[in-house]
Amino acid sequence: MAPTPPLAPTPPFDEREQPASKPTEQEPTPPMPKPTPGAQKKGGRWTLLSLAAGGLVVAAGLGLFAARQANLAAALQENLDAANTQARIAELEAAAAQRVADGLRGGARVLTATDVQPLDLNGQPVAPDARGRLFWSATEGGLLTATGLPPVPPGRVYQLWLIPDASPLSAAILSADAEGRVMAAVTPPEGVTGPVPAAVTLEPAGGAATPGGEVYLLGRP
Repeated sequence: MAPTPPLAPTPPFDEREQPASKPTEQEPTPPMPKPTPGAQKKGGRWTLLSLAAGGLVVAAGLGLFAARQANLAAALQENLDAANTQARIAELEAAAAQRVADGLRGGARVLTATDVQPLDLNGQPVAPDARGRLFWSATEGGLLTATGLPPVPPGRVYQLWLIPDASPLSAAILSADAEGRVMAAVTPPEGVTGPVPAAVTLEPAGGAATPGGEVYLLGRP
């Protein structure tokens, strides 16, 4: 028998021929759809509307804030005005009280002066129930008290006159209360050193240089 030819060696597995693999084909990416002109216009319109609406909301918020701030400022100003008014009223009341106190102190000095002399003033036909008294002191001045004077008409005042001779001299502008009562300090005009005839007349507001109104009270030493 003929000898069997030797078998060819088997190549390693890694060196064996592998069937060629086909390259993987990638599927083409579908194209993005192009927006239609109508869709573009619609989207732009909605964007503008959204911006406009947002602007309106912001404007409304700012307007509300401004209105609240204005109301707050007005309320603060009103409170400040009220406080200033109250302070002014308190100031006027304090000044009036001070004048009354000064008048009382001055009146007390006149009434307690050792040289005080009273002069009675009687009501005249326009005020028959009125009564007055002028206290006179050469060292402390004068003090007039009166009751029963009629209410003063608007734009008019009572005025006290001292009459040392034929020329009456203004001695005081008088303020009567609701009951027709008067208490006023009197500074004697220059040259008047003792009790002289006196009269109370009704004159224009601010007083007159010479008496021209009706006589309400009149007295003579």
